[in-house]
Parts: sequence; C-alpha cells; structure tokens
Amino acid sequence: MKEKLIKPTIEDVAHYCGVSISTVSRVINQSAPVSENLKTQVLKAIKETGFTPRQWKDQPATKTILMAVPDVLNPFYTELLNGAQEEAERRGMHLLFLNISENPEQQKYHLESINQWIFDGLIVAGTRLAADYLSEFRAQRQLPMVLSRSTEVPDFPCIIPDYRTSTFHAVKYLLSLNHTRIAYISGPPEWVSSKMRLEGVQQALADAGLTLAEELYRWSYVHIEESIHAVGHLLSLPIPKRPTAIIAFDDLIAIGALRAIYNKGLRSPQDISVVGHNDNIIAAYTIPSLTTIAQPTYRIGQLTVKKLFDLLQDPAGTRGGTTMLVECPLIVRESTGPCPE
Repeated sequence: MKEKLIKPTIEDVAHYCGVSISTVSRVINQSAPVSENLKTQVLKAIKETGFTPRQWKDQPATKTILMAVPDVLNPFYTELLNGAQEEAERRGMHLLFLNISENPEQQKYHLESINQWIFDGLIVAGTRLAADYLSEFRAQRQLPMVLSRSTEVPDFPCIIPDYRTSTFHAVKYLLSLNHTRIAYISGPPEWVSSKMRLEGVQQALADAGLTLAEELYRWSYVHIEESIHAVGHLLSLPIPKRPTAIIAFDDLIAIGALRAIYNKGLRSPQDISVVGHNDNIIAAYTIPSLTTIAQPTYRIGQLTVKKLFDLLQDPAGTRGGTTMLVECPLIVRESTGPCPE
C-alpha cells in the first residue's frame, strides 16, 4: 500500500486511482451516479491517501443512541425497537439496543455496565426501577434520557400508553352491549400497568352504577397456560354469577380465556365476550378473531427517538420532565357481541 501523502488534495486522489477529478467530485458530493466498482475504488483511494473532503469535515458527527428493553423476544418490545430503528435512520442516527431483563436487579446490573459503551443518549423502555435510582443514574452519566414505561417519573421525558383511558372505553363498549357481569383478568397486581387498567375498569363500572365483584377479579402472568387456569375459576362459578364478558390484561391472557371457554363447552362471543390488550400480531387470526385494545407500539418507538433527538439538539432541555400519553384505540373483532339473554 502506498504511503499517505502530506496534506493530500483531490487531484492526488484522482491521480492515485487513475480517474478524473470530476469523477472523484461526483463520488464525494453524490452529485451524479457512478458505478459501484468505481465508487469503491475512489473511496478506497480517499482512505489510503488520507484525504478528507471539506464537505465531510463540515458534517456533524453522527449521533449514536442506546435503547434498553427488558425482553427483546416479547412482540411488544420487538415492535418498539422496529419503530425506534426506523425513526433513528430517518434522523441520521445510529441505534443500539440492550436486553436488560424483566428483573429490576438485573436491569440495574446491565444499565451500570454500559459505562464502557460510547453513545450520546439513552432510552429505557418498560423498566420498573425507582424514580430516585433513575435520577441518580442520569446525573452520574450526564446523559439525556427518555423513558417509556407504565407511569411517569418526575423530571424525565416519558412516553406512556394511556392504559387507564383505553381500558375505561373498552368496558364502556361492553356495557353498551348490555354486559353487566364483566370480569377483569389482571397482570400481576403489583405492576403499575395492572393497577392502571384496573382503575379504568372500576371507573367505567362505577359510572354505570356497578362494581367489580370480588369473584370476577383474577390475575395471571402473561402466559396462555396460566390464563387458562385463572379463567377456569371464573367459568366454574354458578351461571347467575358467571361473567358474560372478560377483559384481559394482555392478548396472551385473552387467548388463554378463549381456550378455557372452548374447553368448558361454551362459545365466544355467544356465551362470553372477550377483550384483549396490545393487538398482538396473532390477535386477528384467533378463532374468533380477538377484540383488543391496540397499543401503538411502533409509534411509541418512533416518539421516544424523536424526543431524544430533540434533547440532543437542545442540551439545555435535558432536565425537562414532560409526559406524553399515547392513545390506545379499541379494535373490535369477532370475540365480542351482545350479552346473552
């Protein structure tokens, strides 16, 4: 390989690879098409001569951002990452991702290990870490951060699905179909997102002069088999107390409910209506297809990157705390119908 020239020029590059100066200029400025082979040849010459075009010097350095998610195999976070990746590319930024586990202690371990990484901003999705810990973490690393989780954290920009309002409207929809014995299958009760959905259920029922009966409240991990077991208890109730509609914390729980209804020799929606949450990719293909509350997960991924981009453009605003609630529309399909007589 030839030695690099002292203060090489565009003429040196052209001479180095045996092309015209105008061809080198076209590659640098992307002002006219050239073949891939010729482009590769010119870029190699630029690197080997040590020439740095003025246009390249004037370009700002590409920003790299990191998104930390608790479970990359969960379709919710896969879609979140897809939206974030698309928005990062559109804004000329690099996106890295880190799988940090659902366990809060593991989340701390993984987040504290990123000191060895070089990046310009951080998005943390789905974490249940305490607000004090997150504030101290940000202060130590002096990084702009955006959160996407179930509830806001003071002084942090947060992008949050509106779980409470969306569940409220889903229950109102069931009430409009004359359902009054409506069951709620929650996620783990300590989860903030479980509590927010429960509040939506209780408020909608209260507005109709109803309450959520104790026997109509169950919880399940987000797992089909667990849900089948939980819903089985509901279906074992005497018919006058058995629910005519079930609203589930997640589509996987709702799918377990559909299976439990089938196992009992009942039908949905003729005997029991079912509503899920998330609009999982398989929700439209269950039998019957699942009515569900859609989380605009792809859009949330885009919004987190957009907010972080804004913070990087305005470093003085990195301590601002704003919360954006993202609407979650109800997608009506075949699993819901009028209350049976």
